[in-house]
Amino acid sequence: MEASDLAIQLVAEALRQGFSDDVLREQLRIATANLDPTEKFAVLANAWCQAVDTALDDHLLTDEEEARLATLKNALGVADALLDKNGHLTRLVKAAVLRDLQKGVVKCRCSMSAPLPFKLIRGEELLWAFPHVALNERIKKRDVIGGSSGFSIRLAKGIYWRIGGFRAVPRVREEVKQTDSGLFAITNKHLLFNGVVRHLKLPITGLATVEPFDSAIEVQRDSGSATPMLFLGLDGWFVYNAIQLC
Repeated sequence: MEASDLAIQLVAEALRQGFSDDVLREQLRIATANLDPTEKFAVLANAWCQAVDTALDDHLLTDEEEARLATLKNALGVADALLDKNGHLTRLVKAAVLRDLQKGVVKCRCSMSAPLPFKLIRGEELLWAFPHVALNERIKKRDVIGGSSGFSIRLAKGIYWRIGGFRAVPRVREEVKQTDSGLFAITNKHLLFNGVVRHLKLPITGLATVEPFDSAIEVQRDSGSATPMLFLGLDGWFVYNAIQLC
């Protein structure tokens, strides 16, 4: 059995049945003995990522699965950057956030390299933040369309007299246009957006509609004059599920 397949099998069994740190480390050391350090850590990272996929296959993360994956992560000694190369570490943390919300627990698991440009109210906790999010809105465009009708009478060579009329009709069109970009955040109480032009604070309880996409979320406030807003460049399904659980 190749080293990568053996490592995947060992880590999968550890996730399923539990394990002893020392025993697992020795088993993985033997399995990867013929690999150079770069190959070794790539194999171990892949095995851990496969275990994350298995744990999240049912779209639920139990406390036991989270604890075992955290212990596995420490036992493998692989850098977070390698574990998150394809987003597996981020997926795991987001799954834990949603699991907390299901239990009625509001806990910040999102680390920020700089202070948030938002002022949170008492009892409000950051759930996640997404940089470089584009705000798209439906913009109304007005123009005039029309045409002439009738016929022409030739008066002389090259001279015609047009008999008829012209009718102009106003037209209103809607088009989706990017109007801003900036930091998008979700808390247990609000959707927040800090753009170059727009600064939005949308109460979750005041949203009339929420539609998720793979990399976007469209929301509309519960107001007669409100228009849909599409936030592009985030994890739409995570934001949608977090909204439903808040």
